[in-house]
Amino acid sequence: MAMVVILLAMVAAAAVGGLALAVWWAAETIWFRPRRLERALMAQGLIGSRYQFPSGDLKKHRELVVEARQKPIPLSHRIIPRAAPQLIHNWELCGGEVDELEIRVLRGYAILVKLAEEKTLEDNHRMDKNHPDN
Repeated sequence: MAMVVILLAMVAAAAVGGLALAVWWAAETIWFRPRRLERALMAQGLIGSRYQFPSGDLKKHRELVVEARQKPIPLSHRIIPRAAPQLIHNWELCGGEVDELEIRVLRGYAILVKLAEEKTLEDNHRMDKNHPDN
């Protein structure tokens, strides 16, 4: 009888220890790590919104998207405020100008397109050299 009680006590202690470990891991992942990252980024001088449990900025981003879609589309090529309003919001929050953001985004896209075209040309050239009819 005493062996059974000791065995049950050991199993209960292991279960409590496992539960405590799981709770600590969840707290570390959900709360402590994001707060440490937030403090580290603020110490480096980066500004932004504070961490909000559990969804972060998703509610604010959803509101920005709904607000952007309620406005009519302007007759211009400036689609970033309509397509990614959260990008505009975050850029303005950090002190950037919207026109500067659009130039950077479009320039980055052009670079990506150029790299993709070069890769495609290289692949086509390699395939032509290995073709059995050549």
